[in-house]
Amino acid sequence: MRTLHLLALTAALVAACGGAYREHPRWRFTAPAELEAGCVLGRSFIRMSGKTGVGVTVELRSRGDCTVRFTRAELVLDGMRAPATLPAPLTLKGRSLVYVWLPFELDNERAWNEGKRAGTFELDLEVDGAAAPTWRIAADHRRERRYKSGAEPWRPRYRSDVNAPGIVHLEAPPPRENGDPSRYVEPEDPGEHELYIGPAVVLGPATGRTSDAAHTEFEADLQVRVAYQALATSHRSKDLPFPRKAGWAMTLGWAPIQTDHAADGSREWNRGPLYLEVERYWMVFSAGLGAVAYTNEWDGGVQLTLTAMPYGLRMRYLADGGFELMGAFRIELPTAINWSR
Repeated sequence: MRTLHLLALTAALVAACGGAYREHPRWRFTAPAELEAGCVLGRSFIRMSGKTGVGVTVELRSRGDCTVRFTRAELVLDGMRAPATLPAPLTLKGRSLVYVWLPFELDNERAWNEGKRAGTFELDLEVDGAAAPTWRIAADHRRERRYKSGAEPWRPRYRSDVNAPGIVHLEAPPPRENGDPSRYVEPEDPGEHELYIGPAVVLGPATGRTSDAAHTEFEADLQVRVAYQALATSHRSKDLPFPRKAGWAMTLGWAPIQTDHAADGSREWNRGPLYLEVERYWMVFSAGLGAVAYTNEWDGGVQLTLTAMPYGLRMRYLADGGFELMGAFRIELPTAINWSR
């Protein structure tokens, strides 16, 4: 019993200390992003990628006095065209180096959810008044790392890809641009939705529903606790889920085993009740109130459960059977389904 208690306490502490991290998908070039047109050399870098679009920096190097004007910049994505806000015409003196910011605003989250994750950036420029060939750069929208199913028999978190991109602000380019291809502005974490599903075994001594009041009975329950939270930060896939802030949950359970001792000392194994509770919880503490019913010989009433996990106290009042009391030990398997906000 002491060992089980320590294991449960350790699980709660691990859940409380888990760090918040999630890799958000981003657009990446899949083809060379260089251009040579007349007196100018160009390179492009994706600097931002998130729910509301993509931000691209274009590096322009002149080999002498040179004028450059962007006449079109679009992300072509499965038949859809997302135009960028174009900069003013540029005059480059001598051997100059400038960086141009192209924000492509689109519903990038919707495109991700619909599976539209490959496209082409198309840029049209006039260099010294002459139109250059259209600059096309293939790209795709993906994560660099992904969890591979089958690596473990059980995972505490199952993450949906819905709404996966992060939050970006395309109004301004990144500060201190230096042409480093590896520079990237990580999007803000939008937080996530979490559906907690905790199947559990509850067992312990009980009294009240017995043929001989001198005996203590035994009951074993199977139950599942379901809770929803909107989280401000996203979790790693391997963080142990556990409802840590105050919230509401619903618990559905059934007692497949309930003993009954007769006056002669014989023991019967009976089926126990079904129950449904609404629960208020905070970390390992909770209080649940709901309905309970024995279905083999109909008897209904109310049930109150007070818990300081893994320990609990369960009280029932039945219309025909009167009061029941159970001292419970709960072993819960924490599992969650998460998806981005």
